[in-house]
Amino acid sequence: MLAQAKRYLRQAERVRDHIVLANIRLVVSLVKKYVTPPCSFDDLLSDGIQRLIRVVDKFDFERGFRFSTYAYRALSREAYRAVVMRKQEQDKTIGDPDLVDALAGKDDAMSSVDEHRWQQLREMLAQFVDRLDRRERFIIRSRYALGSHRTTRTLQYLAGRLGLSKERVRQLEQRAVAKMQEMARDRNLTDLAGGAV
Repeated sequence: MLAQAKRYLRQAERVRDHIVLANIRLVVSLVKKYVTPPCSFDDLLSDGIQRLIRVVDKFDFERGFRFSTYAYRALSREAYRAVVMRKQEQDKTIGDPDLVDALAGKDDAMSSVDEHRWQQLREMLAQFVDRLDRRERFIIRSRYALGSHRTTRTLQYLAGRLGLSKERVRQLEQRAVAKMQEMARDRNLTDLAGGAV
């Protein structure tokens, strides 16, 4: 009985990982529309991938929605909320007209990220990961299916592999993401991604 339950759990994790990986491009295309001076492309992409994982966990197919519809709405709402909150933190005013201007006409203002830029982004990402410590590298590669890791792994799985608590793994992941965000700010990845306004 226990073995069967573990088998079902592994199958569920594989399906979950597959859904997350299949929808990464949705996150990329969506967050490009919300890049503003207080919200860089790399920050929104990092947040968006983490939100996508939560969206997959919360999705209930019995409600009759297609996953793509549910995910797009949920991710759009959260990206917009992130932009508004960061803009409010920066300006300390609600309903700032600059925010409306920044969000209006994004499709016209933003150029698409071509393959050359994607290659540059991938190379930089690999460099950033290499600069993390051993545990952080393993966690980031496992959580986001980078390098030789073909599936994303849960916090629980990594906790078991590393002999740590689930919360400790979460803390290490957050620390590693913060380090990489700082590296990205130093390299000015917003301009590289075509997201500067």
